[in-house]
Amino acid sequence: MAFDSAFVGAWAKLATTMVSLYLNGRPSPTVLQRARQAAEGVGTLAPNSVDAHVAMATVLRMQGQTELALREFDLAWLPALTTPLHGNPRFEKLVAGR
Repeated sequence: MAFDSAFVGAWAKLATTMVSLYLNGRPSPTVLQRARQAAEGVGTLAPNSVDAHVAMATVLRMQGQTELALREFDLAWLPALTTPLHGNPRFEKLVAGR
């Protein structure tokens, strides 16, 4: 990411693209290592973001570290599960049918 090293979405997409390349064409350790580096880049820029956890979970799964991957997936969804909906105007409108 020479153009903008702080672009979290680009790092996340690079990680998942490298995993796709690993799965669908070049199953080499170098490709998987590049995916891990990209996922770590996301984790450095936005450690609590969904992108960071999903990118790392995807890489860990490909590395055979299923338990760690599942923990990362859990961390990715944790904010959504703990965000209170009651009092959120959008949720209140949905519940009220407006």
